[in-house]
Amino acid sequence: RCSETYSTTAREFFWNRYHGIADSLKNENNLQKIASIVLADIDTWITEDPALASNLPQLASASLDDCLLGRVGTCANVTEVKITALRAIGIPVAYDYLVNWGSSNNGHSWLKIIDNKHLNDSDKIDNQQVPGNTQHIITGSSYDEFPFFENLPNGVSVTYKRTVPKVYRSTYAWHKPDTSAPDAIGGSHTTDVTSEYVATADVSYPLPRPVSNAVSCQLLCFDNSEWVPVCPGKIVEGGRKAEFKAVGKNIVYLPIMSFSGKETVMGAPFEVKNDGSVRILQPQKATHAVTARLKYPFRTHVELWL
Repeated sequence: RCSETYSTTAREFFWNRYHGIADSLKNENNLQKIASIVLADIDTWITEDPALASNLPQLASASLDDCLLGRVGTCANVTEVKITALRAIGIPVAYDYLVNWGSSNNGHSWLKIIDNKHLNDSDKIDNQQVPGNTQHIITGSSYDEFPFFENLPNGVSVTYKRTVPKVYRSTYAWHKPDTSAPDAIGGSHTTDVTSEYVATADVSYPLPRPVSNAVSCQLLCFDNSEWVPVCPGKIVEGGRKAEFKAVGKNIVYLPIMSFSGKETVMGAPFEVKNDGSVRILQPQKATHAVTARLKYPFRTHVELWL
C-alpha cells in the first residue's frame, strides 16, 4: 500500500483495463515505456487539481474507490491511482513525496518506477534558478515553458524552478522511526531518498551554546506564510553542533530544536550554497533601504498568462 486507502477491487479493475498492454509488449523490457502507455491513458480520465486540497479538505481522507468514481483529486490522490494501476499489471513502483517545496507553498507526491536506474550527479536537480526543464526528474519541479524575457525591470529575477529540500518514500518495510521528527518525515514506514533526485550537501551547524543530546532538531523551510519542518537532524559533538544529512542546496533553512515538547529556534537561518558550504544569515544592526518590486516571485508561466 502507498497510503491508508485501499480497494479490494482495484487490482481486478486495473488488470481488466490494462493487462492487454502487458501482453502486447511481452518482449519489451523497458518498464518506463510500458508504464508510459498506462499513465497516458489514466491522464485522459482523471484530473489532478492541486487547489482541491484547500477547497475540499475531505479529499485528504478520500478512498481509492472515491477517486476512481470522482475521477479528480490532488497529486496524492492521483499518484495513488496510478501506482495501484501499475502494480496491478506487475510493474514495481514506489510512492515518493516532499513535505514542502523550498521556494513555494505546499508539498507534492509522485511515483517512481523501481528499475535500479539512478540519475548521474550532473543530472540531478541542483535548485539553481536557471532555464531548464526538470519535470522528468520530479513532476511539478519546474515551470513548463521557458520563454526568453526582455525588458524586465532592474532587480526583478525570474523563478524557473521550485526548489527541493528533501524527498521521502513510503515503504512497506519497517524503519526505525525518528521520534523527534513529524510523522510525515520520520515515520516507521518512511525512508529518505533525496540523493536519488537532488544534488545534496551534509550540513554541520554550530550551535550558539552546547545543548543536551536529548534535544531533537529539525530544519524548516518557508512556504510564503509559515515555516514548515522538512528535515530531521541530530545533535553531535557533545551538544556543540547539529547535523543534517543530504539536504537540497540553494535553499534557506531555519534550524529549530525541541526539548520536553517545547520548540525554539536554535540559531540564525542559513543558506546552503551551490558548492555545499553554509552561509549563516546573521542579523545586522545597520538598517537598509529596500525597494520591493514584486509581492510574489516572477515565474515563467506568469508571462504566458499575460
